[in-house]
Amino acid sequence: MQTYKLDQVGYSLVASSPALWLETLENACKEEKWIVVPLWQPVWINAAFDMRPLNEPKKAYGTPDAAYLLGHKQLRNKLSNDTLAILSNTFNSPLMQLPKWTYS
Repeated sequence: MQTYKLDQVGYSLVASSPALWLETLENACKEEKWIVVPLWQPVWINAAFDMRPLNEPKKAYGTPDAAYLLGHKQLRNKLSNDTLAILSNTFNSPLMQLPKWTYS
């Protein structure tokens, strides 16, 4: 908050449970109020609430992490080709191109 002086313009970072911060986000969206929420990508919330990622050039939260989809060796034999294609495309796509099933 201090890195971008958001505290000086009335924003505050409040630690809470996921249920409470999601409720706060939902209420702000319904009331069309500005809100800043530290999120990650991909996550269903970005698409469900039409979130807009902000540039973070000062890296106040550090550098981006990576995520990997892991499965046992026989997983490929147990999933349909359609499911494998969806997984392959999803985890190699930019956030805005994620299929709806990732956040519905």
